[in-house]
Amino acid sequence: MPGYGVIGQIFSQNGSKIVEEIKLNTTTYDTGYLFYGKHITSLNNGGFVAIWDLFHNVGSGGIERTYKTYMQAFDGSGNKIGAENLLLESIVYQGKPNMATNSDVVLGTLTNGNFIAVWRSLDNTYPYNDEKLTGQVF
Repeated sequence: MPGYGVIGQIFSQNGSKIVEEIKLNTTTYDTGYLFYGKHITSLNNGGFVAIWDLFHNVGSGGIERTYKTYMQAFDGSGNKIGAENLLLESIVYQGKPNMATNSDVVLGTLTNGNFIAVWRSLDNTYPYNDEKLTGQVF
């Protein structure tokens, strides 16, 4: 699996491997990026949805950072369903958000088979300093 990324493993209820390791992300970068897993939720059809973050220093001296949260749906065997989706993107400059930032994303499964992503939003642009809980149903 070339490039860096987020790796997953599917296990049965008794702990045995169902499939070999799977790369959750489609977009890969070789250097300067940090991936880390966030959350997985099971779906009513036996599949699952995974989200992960991508962190990257931008600009001279790494004073500007981008944070992106991606998501991908999978079937019960680990095959990707549809394309990888960019859920959120935030930019932080010199340690302080210079625009709306999003963090603490969690997933949940709904009884109708859909799933929901919920996150904390902070609008730190002048003159606002609002924090709220935001979500989207898929």
